[in-house]
Amino acid sequence: MTPELKEALHEYEIEIVEGVIQFPPREDFREDEFRHRIEGLFEAIEVYIPDIELLACTKIFSSLQKDLEDLEKTNLLELCDKTKLLELVEEYKSNMTWDDPFCNVHDLSRIFQEKGI
Repeated sequence: MTPELKEALHEYEIEIVEGVIQFPPREDFREDEFRHRIEGLFEAIEVYIPDIELLACTKIFSSLQKDLEDLEKTNLLELCDKTKLLELVEEYKSNMTWDDPFCNVHDLSRIFQEKGI
């Protein structure tokens, strides 16, 4: 990563977190149904952003404290279409091959209740 890119990410308060995500699977980030092309900002590359529900799932299926805090303290979940989010959560939960008691998915109902969602 170039120093210019790091500086730009820092300017927009985008943190780089090293690690591997289990869910959503990588192919979901490539599906047109879950991403939107950014038009007019770049000439030489195509840039897509994932649906907010897909981004939320990266935090929901994490065991990192920082991701749990993001779910609890930001408006990420309020920005999501709850029906769409819960459909994704149920799909990904059905494909989980491990039982991690620290996975943030176990806190989702509590967070919804506390936020009045």
